[in-house]
Amino acid sequence: MNKKILSFVMSSILGLSLFFTSQAALAVSASRDQYCTTTSSYDVISGASTPRTQTFKPKQNRLTQVNLIVGGTQMTGSSTIRMKILQGSTVLGTTEGMPTLGEAPEYRVWEFSPTITVTPDATYTIQVDVLDGSAGMLYWYHSNSDCYARGVAQSEMVDEVWDFNFETWGYTYTAPVSSNNVPASSTTTATSVPKTTISADIKAPTEPKATYDATAKAVNVSWKASTTADIEGYIVSRSEDNKTFTDLGTVKKDVLTYQDKSITQEKTYYYQIKAYKDTKSSAASSTTSVAIPKPGEEAVTANTDESGKVEIKSVSFWNLENSLLMSGGILIVLLAIALGVLIYLRKKKNLSFGKVLRFKKVK
Repeated sequence: MNKKILSFVMSSILGLSLFFTSQAALAVSASRDQYCTTTSSYDVISGASTPRTQTFKPKQNRLTQVNLIVGGTQMTGSSTIRMKILQGSTVLGTTEGMPTLGEAPEYRVWEFSPTITVTPDATYTIQVDVLDGSAGMLYWYHSNSDCYARGVAQSEMVDEVWDFNFETWGYTYTAPVSSNNVPASSTTTATSVPKTTISADIKAPTEPKATYDATAKAVNVSWKASTTADIEGYIVSRSEDNKTFTDLGTVKKDVLTYQDKSITQEKTYYYQIKAYKDTKSSAASSTTSVAIPKPGEEAVTANTDESGKVEIKSVSFWNLENSLLMSGGILIVLLAIALGVLIYLRKKKNLSFGKVLRFKKVK
């Protein structure tokens, strides 16, 4: 292979690799989640002390690191500070550092690899101690009053009225859509689906409709808004047997559509919608369904009204792909006709193909 061509190919491969690597890095870029950044005082932790703890409730579902403002005396490079992340008594991650610290407060980072999977709004604990044998005393700075309403600090196993200084960092991971699973989110999904119980105070949305979009290869679900004004949003559920419904995702209250791309041809899907607020939701709406067709066939939609009456509609599967196929077929037919005319004229009129187009006889 020519060296210039080989060099071009290798450069292109390298460039594409760097591009997709950077895109992947951007996709999981960590950001600050929960925190208390007040440093009014500090608590002393030594090798003989009980671990100090701070609870927190994340909003994201991945934890990558915890940052603290700390100081200490005799905290040399041989001093080991250990941090654990716990859920109840279960240790989810441990990381250790051997920092050299002076008495003045310093900003330090404890990273977790692999990242820790957490559940948004569940309670987790940051536990910090100095390992036995370390001569240093760690100063973990804290506030003088309640700095973090979503958690509690413990010193010497006693709940405090103040909170330790901390920052949790992470990101929200969304599972990719595949043909074999229900998507964790779609283009209209806001967050993971909350667990709710039915409340008569929240009115259900009405007139759900499901239609198959052949171009997007997806089901578009729409509905009319709940008459309850102060809801947070809507929960979209799906079933394949019209009996057991699984929650797909949520949308905000001003969004009245949802797109489901996790579908398979020649299957029928049933959809229901619920309005929700906090841990309460309405009863499910009436059911709408759509039968996913084979290519070239029609999709059949069925909508059940409040009385249980079923209205069935056929939805044309015709799309751009079919239009292009037909256009291509017509073009081939026209070219074949034109070629036949040219052959006929050449034989009957003694014309060459070049002359046929100018309608002049060959001398």
